[in-house]
Amino acid sequence: MMDAVADRCKGIVSPFGFGYTEKLEEFFARFGFEEFENDGLKMLILRFETVELPTSVHYERKYQFKQAPRKVAVDVFWSSMCPADPYTLLNVRAVCAELGDRMILNEFCVDDRKALMEHGIKSGTYVNGKYPWSTYGPLERDEIRGVLREAVISDW
Repeated sequence: MMDAVADRCKGIVSPFGFGYTEKLEEFFARFGFEEFENDGLKMLILRFETVELPTSVHYERKYQFKQAPRKVAVDVFWSSMCPADPYTLLNVRAVCAELGDRMILNEFCVDDRKALMEHGIKSGTYVNGKYPWSTYGPLERDEIRGVLREAVISDW
């Protein structure tokens, strides 16, 4: 498969859905991939030609949540490029619907560059302006429910 694209691109970067581990490095090395680091992020790449890697873009954080009296504000910043984000969004929607009119749900798709530039956040779910999650990856309904119920109780 890699031979089929070699004449049409300068290189292939290993899949972003995987966490970087030494085992992945060993696996991809068998196919000619090499490790590289770009702005502190380690990745694996198979180069067909010399490639100049761009530096990462850093966005100024401008996010300001808007509090409504006796409501819990939930702001979801999501991207279709992250496998976890749409799953999290659906779960947040469902839990907010369960909790009813006590919730204000704001969804920001950062695939739209305007939303990304306006808020400076690439991904995440915030409750009353805070990021209360301790997990990485998609948020499950039970975890969302617990955090939002606690926010409702403390808001009343």
